[in-house]
Amino acid sequence: MCGCYQRRRIPRVIEQAIQQLRYAVVAKAVEAIEDQLLYAPDPTTQRVPIWVIIPIIVTTAELWRLKVGITVEDVRGATDITAIADHHDVLVLWQEPDHQNKRDTRNKFKDTFNDEQQATLDGLLKQNGSGLPRFITQFTNRRPCMFIVISYKRLKVAMRNLHSFFGNDRLIKQRKPKPK
Repeated sequence: MCGCYQRRRIPRVIEQAIQQLRYAVVAKAVEAIEDQLLYAPDPTTQRVPIWVIIPIIVTTAELWRLKVGITVEDVRGATDITAIADHHDVLVLWQEPDHQNKRDTRNKFKDTFNDEQQATLDGLLKQNGSGLPRFITQFTNRRPCMFIVISYKRLKVAMRNLHSFFGNDRLIKQRKPKPK
């Protein structure tokens, strides 16, 4: 089962995990951009790796998601959590980056790519109509914002399911060779 979860006040331990994951996700995303766009493909296969970055928090805490339509009064009057919330083993938590996260992400892009690399990336991204400044702004304002929170007792099954999902041959399409 999977539920989505968003609220203003997140438990401190989960909040700390999210902040740590944000830095790691941004660092990996920038590394992926470097590998995919700036460096030659693997000479033996001519393939460029595809990166899938999934921020996951594993916890021993019980995970609960409020039921649809529950009000503050319902929560205050509840004597049993099952009346107002559903138990889940996996939740998707949505938390948009704050101003500090956005500044750190912009700085990561700026510090990683020199002027020549930025020009190369800008040219490549303009082929899709955006350009590097727009890409960085959009990435910075929106990513990372989704985090998977998994109950430790379900970790093994969740990882097996995730591996099966990405191992599906229907998910990966072969690129058509470029015309010569």
